[in-house]
Amino acid sequence: MKSQKLLCIIAMVLTVATLLSACAGGSETKSTSDSADKGGGTEVSSAPKAGESEKLDPSKVTRKDPFEKFDPTIELTTVRAELVVVKFEDGDNMDNNVWYRTYEEELGIKVKNLWVVDSSQLTQKTDLMIASGDLADVFQVNDIQFQQLIDNDLLEDISQAYLEYISDDAKAILTEGGPYALDAAIRGGKLMGIPFTGNQLEGISLYWIRTDWLEALNLSIPKTQQELEEVLIAFATKDPDKNGKADTYSILLTKDSFKQSSHADALFYSYKAYPNTWYDDGSGNLVWGGIQPEAKEALAAYKRLYDAGAINPEFTTIDYSKALEAVIADKVGMIYEGYYGSGGVLQPHVEATKKTDIWQAYPLPSIDGKPVKLHHDTAPYGFHVVRKGYKYPEAAIKMLNMWIQEFYINTTDWDRYLKLVQNETGTNPKWNLSLCQAYRPLNNINNFRNLERWIETGNKEYYDKVTFLGKSFYEGGIRFKEKGEISQWFWWVMHCPEYENPAMRITSKNIADKNLQPNLFYGAPTPTMTEKWKLLCEKQAEVYQSIISGGSLDEFDKFVEEWKALGGEQITKEVNAWYQEHKNAADNVFVK
Repeated sequence: MKSQKLLCIIAMVLTVATLLSACAGGSETKSTSDSADKGGGTEVSSAPKAGESEKLDPSKVTRKDPFEKFDPTIELTTVRAELVVVKFEDGDNMDNNVWYRTYEEELGIKVKNLWVVDSSQLTQKTDLMIASGDLADVFQVNDIQFQQLIDNDLLEDISQAYLEYISDDAKAILTEGGPYALDAAIRGGKLMGIPFTGNQLEGISLYWIRTDWLEALNLSIPKTQQELEEVLIAFATKDPDKNGKADTYSILLTKDSFKQSSHADALFYSYKAYPNTWYDDGSGNLVWGGIQPEAKEALAAYKRLYDAGAINPEFTTIDYSKALEAVIADKVGMIYEGYYGSGGVLQPHVEATKKTDIWQAYPLPSIDGKPVKLHHDTAPYGFHVVRKGYKYPEAAIKMLNMWIQEFYINTTDWDRYLKLVQNETGTNPKWNLSLCQAYRPLNNINNFRNLERWIETGNKEYYDKVTFLGKSFYEGGIRFKEKGEISQWFWWVMHCPEYENPAMRITSKNIADKNLQPNLFYGAPTPTMTEKWKLLCEKQAEVYQSIISGGSLDEFDKFVEEWKALGGEQITKEVNAWYQEHKNAADNVFVK
């Protein structure tokens, strides 16, 4: 039960940052199911060319109170999914709850649900609503639905409302991860939706290694990728647990590791390869990293490790939960993960073995001694949109401002936090009831940085900037340090500056140093993608797995030619047609 509860906490904190879009081909927002397999002939987005949005001059727009109350009260309709994670109190429900009442009392917005369905039915039900043309006033959509609404001229242009009413805090959060999310919502120089930003940037990779096994084999912390591979082979061949059996592995892989962008790609990054990323090759064009020569070099490295016994030979048939059993059983020496790897992956091992001082996080080493550029996704999780003709598009902006204020900016009003965000025990996430949300790309890292400054300077102003949730994480880590609460170990090694080398410090430095390789295609799937991308992703995963687990490296060259012939070459042309209109995303007026 502890492990299940922990995984729920981690999932809430990371807001699905660890599960990146399938094969990273388009934005493929998280509410979509197999969106790359949908038909409908989605067009390449008609976003503005460089400078097109300059026709909107913010200096000529009068900024207004971002929390100005409508008087008289207005009505706003929406559609929702059931929120099973919320525990309703005092007779509240999806139609009458603390957020809806606060909207009406403080913003003058009376929200009415047209319908509420099980979350598994939300995409289909929204599709039917779009097809009917009878839309709610404000609602959330995925990238495919967003493009369909635009193609059929069903959305209100919210440019003016945004420029007039967006709060400084909300704008800062929408752009904290770069210009990509807002740019994804622009068509023809107009802002057609509010991007539901994610915190994928925080989820960049590092690795966790067992220092007790290093000591047992008299090995040092690897400084290069070559040294790391030597250590991983030693972990599998030199009996680091001294039990006289060849029963240890170095790397955690599963049958699904290469089906989507995941931390299994981290080894590729060390070889300057990005198997699930569209990146600029220096010529001003995007290329798909999965077919580049560097990917072949990384596969050769994975293959060497597999052949040496460093990878479980059954990885091609086991799922994540089965692979995790080996970690808990004390048989795995290293994992590729994010800073949060101490939670859902390593915490169960620590609780099972009581070994609290053996796992340590380190930045990825490279093959040339230079800092590794780390992949991160850029697409928003979805869009909040306003139906065309709705008289009060600024209502959506005001609700977003309130969400930002309550979830991120309020760090001192405890009663307000308990009312709108979370209960005292952290078991009732009422913030899910809010209608327009956007996650802060660097929320947890910013919390960590303020904790560092507080400890370094003694200035309590830095501590006061930490969100209530961030403070609770920190306090959990301190309880492990001072009281030995083993269930809080993961916060100590992840989130507490007092620890010798917390994982967040590594991630924070990589972000500050801009050791990043963003996925530069974040638009809706192109026409050929809707037909071919799922097949190409499956083919890539199949070939990668085959090569690693005993196949020939020559399979890669054959795969590259097949990838191009099966639609990849045409998709690359379509992606670059999109990219030429998005290179200067940072210049649009909504980002500046």
